[in-house]
Amino acid sequence: MSKNHSFSLDKLLVFLSILYVTIPVLVFFFGWLKEAVALFAAVPFFFFVYFVCKDIIETETKLFTKETYIYWIIAIAVICIWVYFSGIGAFSFQNGDHWVRNPIYRDLCSYRWPVIYDLSKEPAFVQSITGSDPVAFSYYFTFWLVPALISKVFGLSELGCNIILFLWSVTGLLLILYNMNRIIGKCSVGSLLMLVFFSGMDILRCVYYGKPYQFIEHIEWWGDLYRIQYSSNTTQLYWVFNQSIPLWLIICLTYQLQSNKYLGALYALSFAYSPWAIFGVIPIALVGSFSKKQNICQVFNLINIITTLLTAGIYGLFYVASSGSSGGIGTTLSYYRTRLFGFLIDYFIFVLTEFILYWLFVYKEKKNDKYFWIVSMELLLFPMVWMRDGNFTMRASIPALFIFMLYIIETMNRIETKSKIVLTAMLLIGSLTPISEINRSIKNTLIGNYDNEEEIYSFGNIQTRNEARIKIVKDQFFIYDYNESIFFKSLGK
Repeated sequence: MSKNHSFSLDKLLVFLSILYVTIPVLVFFFGWLKEAVALFAAVPFFFFVYFVCKDIIETETKLFTKETYIYWIIAIAVICIWVYFSGIGAFSFQNGDHWVRNPIYRDLCSYRWPVIYDLSKEPAFVQSITGSDPVAFSYYFTFWLVPALISKVFGLSELGCNIILFLWSVTGLLLILYNMNRIIGKCSVGSLLMLVFFSGMDILRCVYYGKPYQFIEHIEWWGDLYRIQYSSNTTQLYWVFNQSIPLWLIICLTYQLQSNKYLGALYALSFAYSPWAIFGVIPIALVGSFSKKQNICQVFNLINIITTLLTAGIYGLFYVASSGSSGGIGTTLSYYRTRLFGFLIDYFIFVLTEFILYWLFVYKEKKNDKYFWIVSMELLLFPMVWMRDGNFTMRASIPALFIFMLYIIETMNRIETKSKIVLTAMLLIGSLTPISEINRSIKNTLIGNYDNEEEIYSFGNIQTRNEARIKIVKDQFFIYDYNESIFFKSLGK
């Protein structure tokens, strides 16, 4: 394969990676904002895509040769199987969170944008909880917008919509794997295995509590009383794919930037996909942008500043318009103050087995990396923050965990054989967590337990008497008096 052809393909895939995380944001602009506002907001992003792509492809990588074709065929097969059993597209067993993911995507495919629900058409029992006024739909649903738009344009059936979502997810993961390999400079089986099987050593929780392990359980909650968790990659894909896939790709792209000129804007895209993860992104972005004094002036360029402000401002106003956007935040120590000693024991074992034991191997190789210390501090401190059922620790940690995984991959290629054997053994112990997630899905799919519960088919047609779930929909997805919100008054259609 010629050098020029290899470079062209590399350039194309980097370009597609940037488009993958940028186009959904532009779809949101044109679907939810006034036309003039959408056009104004979109223009800087075209320059952003060009300059970020130009920055990353300054270094050439050759990952497609005759020797790597088999690797990529195997990688495509593995990722397709991985996604198939994730429940994305409803082709297999789905974990609990899909009871809201399915109607989110279904409504984005079937309703006009912006999505407005007429609650007066709901059953009387539902109206007694939600009221009967029209409400707007608000959530961090950006990941679904491209497959939803394709489904709308071609008038696809529900099966067709699900196939497009499946293919969109597979495409994202293949781009992630490509960029992971680009970071280390070669096609690595280790990168593929780490993407699927990287996890903390949660099995030690079962050992600590003397509980039997059956290879199908969700074992990542630490303690019967203390709900802290760092989710494995597979757990994230099987439960919160709308957040994890775009965030992983954003991390891969920022990791490859040759300068800090557009790092802030690229990281700001995370806000479109996960307001939780932005808590982890902001410290990392600040360190990356201002870590070298001689490069600080580069940060203050129009494209970086404008696109960052547009993403933060538009999505911020959209999120805060929701009735459930506000919530209490505090320390885990105060939340568990009546059983503080037990929590501290759990916390110590948690950070030891989820992070610190790996950190000991990574430290020597990565201690001078600009992100190393901020990532380390985040993974130590996040379990100390409490916000809405442990969501903060699970989702704010997504960027730091993925960067830390990249550290381990790079370290594995450099350390001596004895250390490599020990680190591999630890990773194998950790892999039991994603194996459990995958096994549960395979088992339930094979026995036919994947007729996924559709207790709520659409948020505009809530045919259930489950009061708890109706309240969740009301609090997390509805904007009441939306025409009075700043977003819809000033920006929205």
